Amino acid sequence: MTKDAADAKARADELAKEAAETKAKAEAESKAAEKAIKKAKADQADLEKALADVESAKGDLAAAQAAPEPSPAAEPAEPYEGPREVIVWAAPGHAMLAVGMMVSVPADEAEALRARGRARIAAPEEVEDAGDDIPELQGL
Repeated sequence: MTKDAADAKARADELAKEAAETKAKAEAESKAAEKAIKKAKADQADLEKALADVESAKGDLAAAQAAPEPSPAAEPAEPYEGPREVIVWAAPGHAMLAVGMMVSVPADEAEALRARGRARIAAPEEVEDAGDDIPELQGL
């Protein structure tokens, strides 16, 4: 082989090596670009979902603002002004009433408590002895 042929072959080998390196770099960059495209598509899908969530939240907020104000808590019951009866509590274990305690309750409630054995109707003498110290309750 002549020197020119050897130089040409060396140059061709060098160019082939550079071409192989360039091809490898191009393939790596192509794979990186494909990954970047996939990531961008996933990010775009996430963004679209987030925007849909924002729009949904705006709709929920508008609906909540358009809804009528909630009614205030139930107002306390009016004090009972009908006939009352004084009872003597007879059932142990009540959170507020001790056995033997006298309270004034609506007449129908007094009868229901008496019928269930939780209280007895106070005798007129007991009521006179207690005077004005008998608390008025309802809803026992």
